[in-house]
Amino acid sequence: MKKTADPTQIAFGDWQTPAALAEQIVLLLRKQKISPRTIVEPTCGKGAFIQASVKAWKNVCRFGFDVNSTYVKIAQTQLGDKATIKQQNFFAINWDAFFAKHQPPFLVLGNPPWVTSAELSVVNATTLPPKFNRKKPGYEAITGKANFDVSEAIMIKLLNKLTHKDFHLAFLCKTTVARKVIEHISANSWKMTGKLHQIDAKKHFSAMVDAVLFSVQPTTEKPLWPYYKDLEAVRPAQFIEYHNGQITADPIAYKNTERFMGKSLHQWRSGIKHDCARVMEFQQTNEGLQNRFGCIDLETNFIYPLLKGSDVANRRWPPSKMLLVPQQFVGESTAKIAEEAPKTWKYLNQHKTALENRKSRIYENKPMFSIFGVGPYAFAPWKVAIAGLYKKLSFWVVGPYQGKPVVFDDTTYFLSFQTKKQAEKAYRALTSETATRFFNARIFWPAKRPITKQILQALVLQRLYVEEKN
Repeated sequence: MKKTADPTQIAFGDWQTPAALAEQIVLLLRKQKISPRTIVEPTCGKGAFIQASVKAWKNVCRFGFDVNSTYVKIAQTQLGDKATIKQQNFFAINWDAFFAKHQPPFLVLGNPPWVTSAELSVVNATTLPPKFNRKKPGYEAITGKANFDVSEAIMIKLLNKLTHKDFHLAFLCKTTVARKVIEHISANSWKMTGKLHQIDAKKHFSAMVDAVLFSVQPTTEKPLWPYYKDLEAVRPAQFIEYHNGQITADPIAYKNTERFMGKSLHQWRSGIKHDCARVMEFQQTNEGLQNRFGCIDLETNFIYPLLKGSDVANRRWPPSKMLLVPQQFVGESTAKIAEEAPKTWKYLNQHKTALENRKSRIYENKPMFSIFGVGPYAFAPWKVAIAGLYKKLSFWVVGPYQGKPVVFDDTTYFLSFQTKKQAEKAYRALTSETATRFFNARIFWPAKRPITKQILQALVLQRLYVEEKN
């Protein structure tokens, strides 16, 4: 969960569940009248959940598996003959044989690794799962070469094996992972339902991420997925449902606004991605451009006013920051800067090492000092923008500043226009009551980035223009 530079910790997803949290979760499951015959913690670490289960349920068979031999020994020592703990990679276990051998009801619980396949690949971890396909309508299959959350692969594998069995699965995971699993369950018509209880990941794991206790169990009725604000909440804050290939928090509003979905002529874009703010960004002061390197004297050719996501969300104007934009389109050669702006070229070369050390692979085999999120749209004079990370639906018309188009960072989404009149027309449509219902039915507000390009792009503005006109 918490990012770390330690390859071993990343490889094993080594963020152990605090005993107090495991006990609180087990107590919640007891209150829900869950009464298992077999308990299994598939990635048990030091065995916090199995240990908590000992106090809650008697006459139960308990099993724990983990790839880390040190943790297995610790769990074996702590639990003794109360549980069977084995060192084994989750993806090497024959789960069909395991569930066939032991008695239901099954309680599968724990805290699977909160790492992605890409993070595991970086450290050449042996815990990397085999090729993983998440097949569902409207989504491309995810293979072992693509990036996915390992906890998602674990849950989908387990639920696939538990179909038609008496079980209850309860895992700590990222909220986005829980939603993907719900989508998979719904798209495959598995007869399952469950709950999401928000947990304080910062408090328990020092992780700045939206996280939940995600519970799944069989059902013969229409699946409902209530979302609770914490582990002690009695009433859900909202319900998540699956409708027409999409997760929705308001199925009635979703259905009533479905006519506005389709292929739009307007293209939502993300702001500029450069991954080196200390070099590429500047504060605009009376003395000129300044950053951590001091007062910087550059030509104005490649300098543009910048609004970051927080500026857009709070409508801060005028822009106080400036951005060095060395390309007009992705992949453009930057060699021309040497002739057109020699001081800028010198500055970039002074910080060449920092720019070459950017971690993202998107910069590999690209021209020196490359950035992403640039094209004609980035330099259009008028835009309608919205901040993706903020939990509010707030669009904003942004025009030029000091004779130059304003650019955004990559946490901002925007539509570009050539005239103020066009931008204001789009703004009126996007802030209409109909559009607000449309977005609220599709946005999952507890998410870390609730507003996404996919959701914004789903609204066909042309259809909204017609209806608003009539």
